[in-house]
Amino acid sequence: MSPSGEAETYVSSVFIEANFDAVWERISDPSTFPEMYPAWTADVQQIDDATYRGTGPDGDEFVIRPRLNYEFGVADFDVEADGTVERSRSRLFDVTDDACQLVHLATRWEGVDDEYWERHKRGTDADLDRMKRLVEAESSN
Repeated sequence: MSPSGEAETYVSSVFIEANFDAVWERISDPSTFPEMYPAWTADVQQIDDATYRGTGPDGDEFVIRPRLNYEFGVADFDVEADGTVERSRSRLFDVTDDACQLVHLATRWEGVDDEYWERHKRGTDADLDRMKRLVEAESSN
């Protein structure tokens, strides 16, 4: 939380030179997260059609539940750890036939100190940049 007590948010955005479907395929599938988002996930295992078990780079465990809407480019994920559920929110926008924009909104959750929040924001930016490079490389082949 910010000093005023309001939820603090951080917006990350990347322009991706790949078509919407190619990007959607990657960002909507939690099993691809360890390759694309190593600052967040080290391992993801599917439990059932709607639930995944994730492990973070520090060994922390969490459950991931996708909340997807292809038509509107909504790639949200409920992430549950220690009884707390946080929502990871992303929106994918079609720009041209071969390009799109991904916008991710992070909300600072209760109990996160300034140092961790800054590390989280840097990790999110790095992960989105990595995802961009991976998807663009795959799309150029």
